[in-house]
Amino acid sequence: MAYIIKSGYCTIEGVGRVYVSVRSNAKSVRARWKGGEIYVSAPLNIEYERLVEIIKGFATKLDSMKPDAFYYIGQKWDFGEFKVEILEQTYKPTYILAGRQDDIWRISVGNAVDITSPKAVKTISNYLCRMAQSEAVDALLPRGREIAAALGVRPTGWSISSGLRTLGTCNGRGEVHLSYVLMFYAKHILDFVICNG
Repeated sequence: MAYIIKSGYCTIEGVGRVYVSVRSNAKSVRARWKGGEIYVSAPLNIEYERLVEIIKGFATKLDSMKPDAFYYIGQKWDFGEFKVEILEQTYKPTYILAGRQDDIWRISVGNAVDITSPKAVKTISNYLCRMAQSEAVDALLPRGREIAAALGVRPTGWSISSGLRTLGTCNGRGEVHLSYVLMFYAKHILDFVICNG
């Protein structure tokens, strides 16, 4: 008899990769999705074979509860001048590549990459943020200046910030800071932030 004595990953046939968290105070086995992976909490004194049997019994229910894919091949975003699409590539099958071509940013996911894995989701999200940051100066600041002129105000300076919660501010020196995150919002939201920053 082999008992589970420490937490870690295991691969279970028909289920896939599972993270098992051994809990000294757990009285039963519980499973859920966490960060795109199956996360199981199990009591300290459970046999490995019994744990596998229980997890396999959860498989159908877990599959029905699996969160929808955050990103997928063929996905496209059009934020006005900022356009992005996700494509599949075979050049480097285990890599996620990114670049700009013909005014469209492309994220090319290798055909051996599980696009639903937490690592792939994080990589794609990071690429999207970097793309937005690189476009923000040319896309957001001219619109900001245009609105400021229409309102009859003259900020002393403009810059792009990395704020995720604060989308725009104007400090006491009259400097306007707009978050690159505004690249993902509709134009009227940008206008609202500029008018009320």
